[in-house]
Amino acid sequence: MIAPTLKDLYPETALAAEVESRIRRTGCDVAFIFWNPEGLGATYGIKAVPKFVYYGMPDHSAGENRFLHPELFDLPRGNLLNTVRLKLWIRQNRIRGAFHMRLMRDCQSISNLCAYHAGLYSRMGHPRSLYIQNTWPDAAGHLLAARETLKPMDRFKLMGSLGSLQTTGNTFGLHYLGAEVLPLLRRILVSKPFEIHIYGDGQPHTSVARVLCGPEIRWRGWVPDIDREILSSHLFLIMNNVGSYKGVHTRFLHAWSLESCVVAHQDNARGMPEMRHLENVLLGRTPEEIADWIATALEDAGLRTRIARGGRQTYETHFTPAIVVGKIIRELEHLASGSKAPVPERSYQLQ
Repeated sequence: MIAPTLKDLYPETALAAEVESRIRRTGCDVAFIFWNPEGLGATYGIKAVPKFVYYGMPDHSAGENRFLHPELFDLPRGNLLNTVRLKLWIRQNRIRGAFHMRLMRDCQSISNLCAYHAGLYSRMGHPRSLYIQNTWPDAAGHLLAARETLKPMDRFKLMGSLGSLQTTGNTFGLHYLGAEVLPLLRRILVSKPFEIHIYGDGQPHTSVARVLCGPEIRWRGWVPDIDREILSSHLFLIMNNVGSYKGVHTRFLHAWSLESCVVAHQDNARGMPEMRHLENVLLGRTPEEIADWIATALEDAGLRTRIARGGRQTYETHFTPAIVVGKIIRELEHLASGSKAPVPERSYQLQ
C-alpha cells in the first residue's frame, strides 16, 4: 500500500463503537489495554471511560530497525525492484509509527515495559507516560535445589540466547555475539574449553548463521526444561540492545529469578534502570569489555555467585508478579478515582 489509512494498519478501529457500547452497558470504570495493538485499535476514540495501556515495544520499532539493517534480516535488495519495495516498506512503517503515536495519545495513561520508551513517549508529548516493569513467574522455590543434582561438566557452558531466533532483538544480539565477541573469547579462553548454547525455535537469519558457527556453538532448539538449562549454565549472555534497537527482555528476569549470573551489553540498562554493574549484572560497553568480563567471571566462582544473588534480590524487589500487578492496579485506581491526587502505595497478594 502506497498510502495506507488508519483502518488499513489497525483494522480493529472499526470495532470501537461496539466496544464503547459494551463498556457503557457493563458500567466499568477504566478500559485496560494489556500489551496488544488490537486492543489499542479497538478502543481508539472511545469517550465512555479513561483508558490505560500497559505496553511492550512501539508497534513500528522492530520494522524501523530491520529496514535500517536489511543485510542482517535477509531483506531483498540489490536491484531496482527490491530498492523500490524496501522504500515502500519504510514509508508504510513510518505511517504505522505516526498512527501508533496517535492511538497512544488517545489513552489517558500509558505505561511501558521499557524505561527508554516511556521517556520517548513523554518527550513526544504524552502527559502521563509511566515506566512499569515487566514480570516473570517465580519458579526458583523448587528449582534452586536442583543445582545439587546437576552433573559436573568438563567445559564451561554459556547460555547464548533463548527465544525465537529470527526476532529483531535476538538477531542483533546474536550477530554481535558471533561477529564481535566470539572471536575474542576464542583467544582469551584458549586454555578453557567452553560452549555457547542457543535455544529457541526457527532458523537464524543468514547473517547470524554465518558468524555463529564452529565447534563451540550448540544450536539446541526447544528443550524439555529450559529452567534446568539455565541452572546448569555458568553464565547467561545477553547481547541484545546493541545498535539502534532498544527494548527490554524477560530473559533477564528469567535468569535473575533462577540466580543465574548475567553478562550483557550495557545498553540494556537504558531500558531497565534497575541493572547495576557488579551488583546484579556484568555490563560491557565494547566487545573487548564483554569478553573480559566473561573470562573474569568464569575464573571467579565467587563473583558469579555474588552477581547471581544480586540478580535474585533485584527480581524479588522489583519484578515479581505481585509487585508489578500492584503497580498496575494502583494506576487503574488512580484513573477510576478521577482525582489528580496519587493513590497511596499498598501491597497486593496474588492467589
